[in-house]
Amino acid sequence: MLAGCGEETSTNSDPIVIRSQRTGPQLYVSCQACHAQTGSGIQGMAPPLVNSQILASNDHIITVLRNGYKSGRQYAAIMTGFDQQFSNEEMVTLVNWMRSNWSPASSDMTLEHVQKLRARPLLGRQAAPTDLQ
Repeated sequence: MLAGCGEETSTNSDPIVIRSQRTGPQLYVSCQACHAQTGSGIQGMAPPLVNSQILASNDHIITVLRNGYKSGRQYAAIMTGFDQQFSNEEMVTLVNWMRSNWSPASSDMTLEHVQKLRARPLLGRQAAPTDLQ
């Protein structure tokens, strides 16, 4: 059977987690070193996700997840992109989980919207504030 088809098990008989089956908290592990477990960010290093305008925008959050982000002077950290690490389904799961925690007034991200945005080419660099206007 091909890897990722859903029926493989590890040598200790625990099921292997298929990428599209990871939960929001499991996916957020990739984010929490900079954005903190609570989404509060790190002052001067990484922005908070709580009430974030980027998180609230379907286009902006997917642009940032795909390309990474460099805010300029406001935050020192430069976020790497996750275009190769997260599937379309995982981006939907992650965004909707983050929104349910830190931007509850935002609408749900849809698979169709992620697919539409991922059909566009990558920027070839981290997104900047001017890319999100």
